[in-house]
Amino acid sequence: MTDLFDNKYQPGRILIQTVGSGGPGNSWVSAIAVTQIEGNVEVWYCSDLTEVYDEYEVDDDNEFDDDKFEPYLLGTIEGELDVRKLVSWLSINKPEGFNFDEFKIKGVKGFWKDLIEISLNEEYSETLDHLLTLSDKELKLFWKKNDFIKHESHYIKDVLDQINSLVEEKIYEADLSDLTFAEVLKHSKVKDPFNLGSLEEALDEIIEEPLEDEI
Repeated sequence: MTDLFDNKYQPGRILIQTVGSGGPGNSWVSAIAVTQIEGNVEVWYCSDLTEVYDEYEVDDDNEFDDDKFEPYLLGTIEGELDVRKLVSWLSINKPEGFNFDEFKIKGVKGFWKDLIEISLNEEYSETLDHLLTLSDKELKLFWKKNDFIKHESHYIKDVLDQINSLVEEKIYEADLSDLTFAEVLKHSKVKDPFNLGSLEEALDEIIEEPLEDEI
């Protein structure tokens, strides 16, 4: 099954490669491979492929142990490969203790690459749930209006933190917690729907309205 993790392009396969680090001189490459097998999607994982991927520097003293790092089936998703379904599945079924410092993905493009990365980050599991209330078309618009495409992952994490803050504070204070995040983003008060800056302005306006009525 190691060939499933081969760097070469394989039609229909999604390959997620991550680099983890335990400190200087102690890094490793792990990978998740997603492929369609007949009527189901299989998700495979290998915890250490450091010596398989030669583009990464390898410690000569760290020999690859085939038995210890044998790829295993992480799980199966029924039906045809659907990236939205995969993103939700990975968020719940990521390998135990999974963490990474660098991230590469092959076999999927656009905002889905970012969403797969977000799904593997435990810190943003609830944020991902909010984002997935948007349709595919709305997600594409949201990514464009908030400049995700032009920036690296650290910028995206800042935006995710902003979403968390809005949900936990201003959306709650505006008494809109019963709406989905998608519904809040296109609320009638939001002048530029799906733009977070415009949403925050609208929330401030809604929160201030009862105060003005009391004066």
